[in-house]
Amino acid sequence: MENITSAFSAILSSLLLMASLQCTIRCSFAEDAWTRPFRFSDCNSRFDGQMKTFLTVSSLVSPLPSGYKERFLELNWYGDLPQYDDQVALFDYDPATEVGRPLEAVRPSWLLSNFYRTNFQLPYFNFTEDNLTSECLGFWAGYFRARRLISSSCIKAEPFWMQANNKMLKGLRFRDLMIPGTHDSGSYRRYPGNKKDNIITRYKYDQEESVFNQLAYGIRYLDVRVGYYPRTKQKFWINHDFFRTRNSLSMVLDDVKRFLDITSEIIILDFHRFPFGFRHEPEAHQHLIEILLYNFKPYLIPRYYGRDVTLGFLWRTNKRLLIAYNHKMKPRNNYLWPGIQQMWGDRQSVSDLKSYFDNLFSQSLPKRLWSSMAKLTPTIFTILINPTKGLRGLADDVNRNVTRWFRDLWWKRSNIIATDYFLGNDIINVAIRSNRKRVLC
Repeated sequence: MENITSAFSAILSSLLLMASLQCTIRCSFAEDAWTRPFRFSDCNSRFDGQMKTFLTVSSLVSPLPSGYKERFLELNWYGDLPQYDDQVALFDYDPATEVGRPLEAVRPSWLLSNFYRTNFQLPYFNFTEDNLTSECLGFWAGYFRARRLISSSCIKAEPFWMQANNKMLKGLRFRDLMIPGTHDSGSYRRYPGNKKDNIITRYKYDQEESVFNQLAYGIRYLDVRVGYYPRTKQKFWINHDFFRTRNSLSMVLDDVKRFLDITSEIIILDFHRFPFGFRHEPEAHQHLIEILLYNFKPYLIPRYYGRDVTLGFLWRTNKRLLIAYNHKMKPRNNYLWPGIQQMWGDRQSVSDLKSYFDNLFSQSLPKRLWSSMAKLTPTIFTILINPTKGLRGLADDVNRNVTRWFRDLWWKRSNIIATDYFLGNDIINVAIRSNRKRVLC
């Protein structure tokens, strides 16, 4: 019923908006709060004084007889209650500078939710050293009231967001920041197709972008779980619990190294678990540590810098990689930090996860680096009763809520926020905006 209503709303809204946009009256554009300079008046304004819109990418996949469709773009909006004639539209051009037909349009007042999944897909971008960009990636969202564009935004990568804000952020410590992150960062894979989709792949992969792409989009915290397999050519592999993924650790480390080489960004790499092969191979840890030092030593932030070191000092000394090593063994070097404290709700419903974070943020928070694991956790029971949903479905359930919670409720006190299928939320933009507010407010 909801799909029928959404489709009907989309058809009517598209016709109405297309007609209005053919008028000779050029849209008057109000500055978007993500692009205009931050104002002190924003500190006390929950929604910065206007309706806003942004784009996300659905984690869901639609199987079809001839294949499948994925990465549907979603229109999102927030602020005051929508008025009856308000319209939100998807464009393949910037509606602030051009006038034409939208790809799709919808009336938000006709919907019960604050999002609408379009029929248009975001392609995969293979970011490299040669094409890193902060430019828009071909799609824009616009919010219209009385035929006037009052807010717009585009979907884009943020490979340089820390350096771009360095004058504002240089006096902050890691624990003063809101840092966008991914859970099980190395456990990534594009949808394998209907024939290769099964219960194991559905619950094994938490991301669909490579680690280099995650960093290019703006992620700065990577949660890594490593398995040791001495009988394979590549000894270290990325694991999801006891399941080995298709990604070797060297693939992840190469991505991190390449990104550090071509940007001035600061990254946290958290070796949080060692679920396979390490227990009976004590030399495996030493071997892994040697690999990390060989690859990253010029960039590694020494522990003697202390937890109060500022980002400005890190930029001046070009020490831009913090490696956290969450294991009881005490390595003999001064370059591995304690593991990041992960606040794990271990909840299976959105309401229960919200209650967990409500309780967490009502208490004293850690003085060290810590991460809100903003995801739903499946159990054996939930997998058995819903084997087709997978981690994509769980991410779709929670990601829009994560955006709202950390944007509106907990932006002042949160530190790292780790999510699954991170393009399904807006936590990167929320973090950039929140860090500006923390400095100026």
